[in-house]
Amino acid sequence: MPVRPLRALVCALLASVVAAPVARAADPPVEPIVVEPDLARLGYVQHAFQEGPRLVWRIDTRVRWTRADLERRRLCLIPSQPRRTLPRRIACLVLTERGAVVRREHELASGEVVARRVLPGAKVSFRGHRIRVTILLDALGLHPGNAATRSRVQSSGPDCIAPPPEEPPPTTDPPTEPPAAAEPPPVRCSLLAPRRAAEPLALVAGPLLQCEPSGASYRTRGPSTRRAVALTFDDGPWSLTTRFLDVLEREHVHGTFFMIGQQVGARAATVRRMVAEGHDVANHSWTHANLGGGGPAATSELSRTSAAIERATGQRPCLFRAPYGSVGSDLINRARKLGMLTIQWSADPLNWRRPGADVIASRLLAQASPGGILLMHDGGGDRSQTLAALPQVIAGLRERGYEMVSLTDLLGLDGERGWPDA
Repeated sequence: MPVRPLRALVCALLASVVAAPVARAADPPVEPIVVEPDLARLGYVQHAFQEGPRLVWRIDTRVRWTRADLERRRLCLIPSQPRRTLPRRIACLVLTERGAVVRREHELASGEVVARRVLPGAKVSFRGHRIRVTILLDALGLHPGNAATRSRVQSSGPDCIAPPPEEPPPTTDPPTEPPAAAEPPPVRCSLLAPRRAAEPLALVAGPLLQCEPSGASYRTRGPSTRRAVALTFDDGPWSLTTRFLDVLEREHVHGTFFMIGQQVGARAATVRRMVAEGHDVANHSWTHANLGGGGPAATSELSRTSAAIERATGQRPCLFRAPYGSVGSDLINRARKLGMLTIQWSADPLNWRRPGADVIASRLLAQASPGGILLMHDGGGDRSQTLAALPQVIAGLRERGYEMVSLTDLLGLDGERGWPDA
């Protein structure tokens, strides 16, 4: 065969192979979600946490928010509820004639809102790229225990467009009467955060406003059946105590503060903040004297301190720690008659020697064990190293699977619980 016809035949065969369809797996169906362009740029992240008797709902976005943005958008917080609980309660930030308000709405599974009312006591602030909303837990029907939340931002702007109608699948059946026009699909112009799963939220009961001591009068640790520890702080309130509280607030951890009575009056606001944020307030004597021998002087020191704490907070302490760890049976008995258990510790980093923040943290983590009572100092001298170590301690305990709780929680003490400002 001449060369030219042969070349033409080869080219034709190659062309037919290239043109032939290649069998491949069908692409998975993609759910059409139409999002307003500006809404897609928000990049918002929600975070919800408990702050005393309130739920704080914080939203961070890439773009700045103002009240005017709420004219065509609404933000809703969706707490987890039992599956069959309908309608569900959600909190929505909306713009009304009164300005930006938070409403509680009852929402059906279809998304229809069947009831709404403004939540009393809710507060809203706009700060650049952050929106912060505080809501009373009771107003949303949230109670102590494990929960979860998601937030949803919806827009009613003109850029919200319904998804295009789906094309009917091809068929070889004979033509029939055209079906009745279907209802148009709902306009979906919303985003959820987190997208994949709700954010866990642990809700705790208020502190013991009136503690009832029970069990052994002298304790150095709690039960080992629970992987939990108590962070305790001695010798305050002091100049750095508020910064210790700032760390605990940021990390959502409750601690126990053993305080010197003669220092309480001048820093009563700090002591009230402890109670408002869910910490235990406890007795560490009036002057930090060595009371190991007991006697009437010890009773006076303890009584004056408990009275000072009660004047500042309305709460009478049920926990006492002896200065220097110096205890005897007479002192323990006197404390119990005053309604207090004597509490020492199971882990001591000797932070008062100021060995460095890293050393303090490593010592506490090495000595931590289930039911442990960890000793630190927020007062009585320069405690900047202990303050610097505290975030490391909290992070390390979490990595090891420990829960950090107040002493009354760790010891399982009963009494009247609540929030002083609720």
